[in-house]
Amino acid sequence: MGGSRLIQLQDLRYSIGQRVLFDRLDWVIAPGDRCALVGPNGTGKTTLIRVILGEYSPESGNRVQARGTRIGYLPQEAAEHFSGTVLDRALEAHRALLGMREELDEIHARLAGIGADDPDLPDLLDRAGDLQHHLELHSEHRLEPEARRVLGGLGFATADQDRPLAEFSGGWRMRAALAALLLADPTVLIMDEPTNHLDLPAMEWLEDYLDEFHGGLVVVSHDRVFLDRVSTEVRELEHGQLTA
Repeated sequence: MGGSRLIQLQDLRYSIGQRVLFDRLDWVIAPGDRCALVGPNGTGKTTLIRVILGEYSPESGNRVQARGTRIGYLPQEAAEHFSGTVLDRALEAHRALLGMREELDEIHARLAGIGADDPDLPDLLDRAGDLQHHLELHSEHRLEPEARRVLGGLGFATADQDRPLAEFSGGWRMRAALAALLLADPTVLIMDEPTNHLDLPAMEWLEDYLDEFHGGLVVVSHDRVFLDRVSTEVRELEHGQLTA
């Protein structure tokens, strides 16, 4: 598989009972691809996405994913329950970094209270150095401003970003999930009906954001105008075949 291919589907077949959703399907998703996936309802677009994600296994054929490929997926209904604030949800992708920051703060608190002859001191200093290095490498201090910028673009007022996510409607929770997805910086971004819960300013902001996105993009949407603006190729799934 060449370096320019992120995900490759080869000769795939998938059926449910007697019904063949697709057969002998080939598709390569490469960096910079901007693909609209269209087709009548019930043809299997969401199933195909699940195969791309690796959640469903085809009956025959191969799904090959290049090393280092990070897939970001926004499902049609992303209104999951989450106990933190809107900002916490957006920063979810960086949970590991946030955990490191908390651990480093704890180490610093311990270091402040121990003597120079404490046997734990060398290990604590080593661990603090490791954590510090990792956080600097991933410019942790830029995470929150960037998250707030993305949330603002998607329509969240600054005050709302610090409110519990549970107070918002499903549509707004979907926007917070979208913010988390964009901040995770995937190499392949797959979106199923992303415009369902977006007003015009948020949609325009998302279009601009996707314009700068360098990975592979696959969008399922009934919104023709949006598809025209964000995609450069269309693939239609119908009668078990995927045609460009």
